[in-house]
Amino acid sequence: MLLNMSIASPCPLLNSAVEPFAVELDKVIKDEFMAPVISNVPAKEYSKRNDALVLLPEQLISPVLYKQAILNPMIRLIVILSLVRQCIEGVK
Repeated sequence: MLLNMSIASPCPLLNSAVEPFAVELDKVIKDEFMAPVISNVPAKEYSKRNDALVLLPEQLISPVLYKQAILNPMIRLIVILSLVRQCIEGVK
């Protein structure tokens, strides 16, 4: 059943979607990331496949920490450095 929603609303109602989502992620998440990913759940960066397989499904049912993530100075630095690296190396 599709829910008519205009915004992302993580909540326990999505518990039944966590496992199927994790199975699909396992098929498509690559071992190497072009840049670190900022997770909305713990408001920290990650760059490993196993972290993605845990954190992305968790975002379906957990409150997101978007504001904390974007205001974190260390995360901002990581994003800037990743962008600079991509510019220097060229986007593949």
